[in-house]
Amino acid sequence: MTCGSTRIRVWGWRGNCAERAWKEAVGVRPIRVAVVGCGAVTRQFHLPVLAGHEEVRVVALVDRDLRRATRLGSEYGVERILGDGGELDPASVDAAVVATPPSHHAPCAIELLRRGIHVLVEKPMALTWEEAAAMVEVAETGGLILAAGHFRRLFPSTRLLRAVVESGMLGSPLGFDVEEGGVHRWPSATLDNLRPASAGGGALIDFGSHTLDRLLFTFSGEGRVLSYEDNALGGVESDCLLHLRIVRDGKPVDGRVELSRTRRLRNTLRIECERGTLEVPADGRYAARIKCHDVELVDAVLDRIRSYQLNVEWQDEATTPWYEVFRAEIDDWLGAMRSGRQPVLSGRSVLATVKLVEECYRRARPLYEPGVDEGLRKGGAPRDPSDVEVEARNETGSITMAGPVGGDDRRLRRVLVTGATGFLGCRVAEILRVREGWHVRALVRDPATAGRLARLSVEMYAGDLRSKEDLNRAVEGCDAVVHCAVGTSWGYRNRIFAVTVSGTRNLAEAALAAGVDRFVHLSSIAIHGDVAGVLDESTPIRPLKGDDYGESKARAEQEIRRFVRGGLPAVILRPACVYGPFSTYFTVHPIRCLAAGKLVIGTAGIPSNTVYVDNVVEAIVRALNAPEGSVRGEAFTIGEGDELSWEAFYGYFADAMGVELPIASSERSAGPVARGHARGPIRWVRSWYRALAEVAMSAEVRALARRVLETDPLGRLPREILERYPALRRKLSGPTLYRKHRPVPADVLEVRSIPAVVSIEKARRVLGYEPRVPRDLAMTLTLDWLRYARLIG
Repeated sequence: MTCGSTRIRVWGWRGNCAERAWKEAVGVRPIRVAVVGCGAVTRQFHLPVLAGHEEVRVVALVDRDLRRATRLGSEYGVERILGDGGELDPASVDAAVVATPPSHHAPCAIELLRRGIHVLVEKPMALTWEEAAAMVEVAETGGLILAAGHFRRLFPSTRLLRAVVESGMLGSPLGFDVEEGGVHRWPSATLDNLRPASAGGGALIDFGSHTLDRLLFTFSGEGRVLSYEDNALGGVESDCLLHLRIVRDGKPVDGRVELSRTRRLRNTLRIECERGTLEVPADGRYAARIKCHDVELVDAVLDRIRSYQLNVEWQDEATTPWYEVFRAEIDDWLGAMRSGRQPVLSGRSVLATVKLVEECYRRARPLYEPGVDEGLRKGGAPRDPSDVEVEARNETGSITMAGPVGGDDRRLRRVLVTGATGFLGCRVAEILRVREGWHVRALVRDPATAGRLARLSVEMYAGDLRSKEDLNRAVEGCDAVVHCAVGTSWGYRNRIFAVTVSGTRNLAEAALAAGVDRFVHLSSIAIHGDVAGVLDESTPIRPLKGDDYGESKARAEQEIRRFVRGGLPAVILRPACVYGPFSTYFTVHPIRCLAAGKLVIGTAGIPSNTVYVDNVVEAIVRALNAPEGSVRGEAFTIGEGDELSWEAFYGYFADAMGVELPIASSERSAGPVARGHARGPIRWVRSWYRALAEVAMSAEVRALARRVLETDPLGRLPREILERYPALRRKLSGPTLYRKHRPVPADVLEVRSIPAVVSIEKARRVLGYEPRVPRDLAMTLTLDWLRYARLIG
């Protein structure tokens, strides 16, 4: 490419794009940007956008983990890799993106600003209003640009919300209601965003900062916290509820905001106005929905009034990839640097949001969670929420703990819990920490799954059961181990066995070397396979062939018994089918299928052998506190001690939902399914084949193929092939036909089980175990939680 007398060779994006090269040639120097923090948000969004931006040159990556930064640098052609942002200076850097853990935002940004470097800081801008105000003061004093990453304010839908409210087309706003939540899955590189000291908080300060900023921008007013509740128990909250007042034009507009990292909520921002309702999806970028109160629409064909909504969007707004969200905030920041104006997302404009978050945490009260809080009190599980004795915080923010119950060995104080981010392991950590007063150390393999666990004041250790080094470090200083972890890479047998079997061996070896006083291993009744009659500790261990779960659990037990012979003080618990709040296999997934009409009971009258999660934890507590001589090397089956059938179990929830529970023919095989439920594999394969075939022959795929054929050099070879084989060309580019879509029947979840009853007589006799939560109360608590989790209306 030639510009005047200058010849420029463009090698692709690694050597800067053509537009960037052209701008350099005509004297528009790219802004030199450093990125501080090389975690998930940098890897997924900031670097792809910055590296492809025609006005930016990424000149440095900074991270305390030099290996992580070096890997990213090699991918994006960034040669300067630093372990400390203190090495950045305005001679080599114009601006910096700060994407470190929240506690580092303010000190890092202030230091960079003092050196004359412009800053874009990820949300939350700071942990306190005082820190945020100091950042703004340093920036304004130095004439520098400070922007904060509240990109939702730039969404076309957010600007549309504000425009509709200000226009008065629906009358004055009367109130608002925001619900945003889902299971936390953000792929954090470390646990820093889940620890109070480094994160500052959980759901509220994380994506709640976006929500509050969006509300303040929409109403263009000042906010005040009326009340705030969250479920933090010394950690960072996963769920919270706040009531807020925003004063707009001198008039108060009150509303509620509910946020969750554990439940899928409505996920919309709804504004009630005098003449209608205005609503946008929580993460929606373009359209808003309007429903007018005083307008009814009659369907002339059906001859009845029907509900409706109007979808409203800016007429000239183009749909763009998600990268454009980050591009917009970066353009806002860069434009401010070029022009000297303040960006839309200026640090000063975010101060009100930081103040609201700080006020919430200052006024925090415990949030009652149905089906969860009851098991954390010191006595039995209460029916009345007001009877819950969990003091999540006192005036100093600390936690009120109970002492250990039962047993004689009171010196066991620190326990390592593996699988602590899972359903059972997390409940073990909750009860041992809050109700029993243990110091809990939780082994976390994937920080993305630790949203619920992070609400507790526990030691979270990043580690993997396959790493002996990780386990030696995790077990050090522990008095006991509760091993709940299991391989979950379903369909990959080698991976499952590597975690469940080899991981158990590694953990037992580390525990024996560390001299722990008690090792509680969680096995399963799945190790017995297809049995009938009474299932107890004497039942032969014969897992079903091909059942990865049952076979791996049986092999893990063999490893534990081998280490018991070597001196490991281990106890083996074999729970039945564990249900309760957050249970995927026996609660959440079946209830979703039940609501969709896809749950079938394989055979009526077969025992369910279900056991409430808190009763399993009760057995664990008993095993931890039992005298050494009575339990070492012993195995115990754990259940409810009743014969409740699957029909009665899911029938209880079906009745509450007002739906029918289908029962298969009694002649149908009630063959064993190790985990209590199964899908027909042939049906599953066929459904995948049909889906793939439908996608392959869709108009969208054909359009893509045509685009490839028309684009050189990609289409050159395919065109030659098609010209050589006309029949193939006719088949691929044949006439477009419309056929009425016929929905493919969805897979049905059929619940079957072994025709046996789990005995708990040995656990009663040796451990003193009794189900802590009676069956009727356990079912009620599970139903309450299902409603709280929006799984049942």
